Parts: sequence; structure tokens; C-alpha cells
Amino acid sequence: MIKWIVTTALMTLASITIFPGCGGNETSDVTDALTTDTSTAEAPATGAVADEGKSPDWLEIESIVDEAIVCLSYRDKSVLYDNELPYLTDEETFDDYLKRGEVAWANADSLEYVEVADIIFYGRDSALVNSVFHFKGASGREWASDSQLRAYFRDGHWLVPYVSRIEHQLAYDDLIRQADDDAW
Repeated sequence: MIKWIVTTALMTLASITIFPGCGGNETSDVTDALTTDTSTAEAPATGAVADEGKSPDWLEIESIVDEAIVCLSYRDKSVLYDNELPYLTDEETFDDYLKRGEVAWANADSLEYVEVADIIFYGRDSALVNSVFHFKGASGREWASDSQLRAYFRDGHWLVPYVSRIEHQLAYDDLIRQADDDAW
């Protein structure tokens, strides 16, 4: 479960909180093949349900968010890169990715946990993840902030990109399709 921040800088962190595997990548080669057949699964109407009532897709996305926060708390940003859309990881090495401003300052210092309140699935294509980020400052003050994350189902698993955008991925997919057509 995970919650989010008050400041704009930390709001950006919300976008990065859904990514599997601490220390998974030290290079630009990113391949993670989680496979789950949930083509008929439906998301619950609200997030306040027991794990037994959640679809495998819901549980996978929730797990990615939880793991991302843990990894970020150890300053491991590979979790962000691992969840970017393929066009970005094909264009940038992990080292180049770390030099991006929004990635360089990303941290989870005051983030206690994130709560996945609800997930709205759009078929097996994408999902809107309504999250609540819970923070605790150095003074002991606690606060929460709502955030919406986007998740995309690609190559057999869910991704929640921090920097990459789906419209760029769709254009990249079209270029690959066109190149394949032109090769024949």
C-alpha cells in the first residue's frame, strides 16, 4: 500500500512508484516477463477489498507499486527504468536515464507507504491507478496526497512508466511495423 506527497516534486514521484525489482538493471537491457492470464478478470469497483477479491492484474500492479517504494527508499532507481515503455529503454541506457532531471531528484525520503485505493481497467490494455501517498516528515507531521498513475499492459506484464509516455510508444510501434512492412 502506498500514499503520496503534497509538493509538486513529490507528485512526480508518484508516477515512478510502480516498478518491479530492486537492483534489477545496471545496464540498458531490460526484460522482465511476468505472465498472468487474466483476460476475463474484472477490477473491483473500489479499492477497499481483501486480496482474495482482487484480480491477478490488480495484485500485480499493487505489488509493483509496493516494490518501487521499497527500492526507492534504498535509492535504487533501476525500478523506475525497468518500468519504462520500450521506446525509452531502447533509446537510452540506464546511465543516461539517471541523468534526467526528474529521475535524478526522485526519492522516497518522507514517504511511508502508498495505498492503491482503486484501479480502473480499460480492458487488458491500460489502467488508471488511484493511489494515496502517505508521508511522515522529520518533525513527525503526517499527511496524505491523492495521485493517479497510469499502467500499461505490454509483453505479458504491467508497466507503470515514470518518464515515458504512451503516445511516444504508439508512434515507435508504428515505425517498427512500417520498417517490418518495408523489409518485405
